[in-house]
Amino acid sequence: PELFKYNGASFAAPFITGTLAIMREVAPHTATPEQIEGCLTNAESVILVDDATAQQEGAGMVNVAAAVACAEKLQYS
Repeated sequence: PELFKYNGASFAAPFITGTLAIMREVAPHTATPEQIEGCLTNAESVILVDDATAQQEGAGMVNVAAAVACAEKLQYS
């Protein structure tokens, strides 16, 4: 499949919101907002682009599967 590269907060917002919704679905009662944020921003959940660092805001793409897997582990820890 062809991939397109777009940028901007308004383009990213629905993808991050959807990812967060799935994460809350798999860990509805056990995960705190801080834990969810940690799963979303950990090294496995961020695919860096253009030599960005993990500390740069908007520096990459979200790895939805990794973020959800992290949240799922919280459910059973």
